[in-house]
Amino acid sequence: MPGFEDKKAERLLKNEFRILQELKVEGIRRVLEYQKFGKTSTLQLEYLEGQSFSRWTAGHSFDLNVFLIQAREAASILRRLHWIGYLHRNISG
Repeated sequence: MPGFEDKKAERLLKNEFRILQELKVEGIRRVLEYQKFGKTSTLQLEYLEGQSFSRWTAGHSFDLNVFLIQAREAASILRRLHWIGYLHRNISG
């Protein structure tokens, strides 16, 4: 059925926007706005200075202690998300 997937995706994105508006977890970017441009729906997220974990680790070696500190911080954020009942499908970097 044409348009069904688009409407479903838009509904899911609006729901995610509502959830993220209430989410106050340090280390998670805040959602600022839900926008629609023609048939495209988007979420505007807070800008944070830095780089993704995959980019940070690509192409060079790094100290294991630094990696463990970063991994522990990521695990702590996930623990806080789970504690408040927020479930996620994937983690991307």
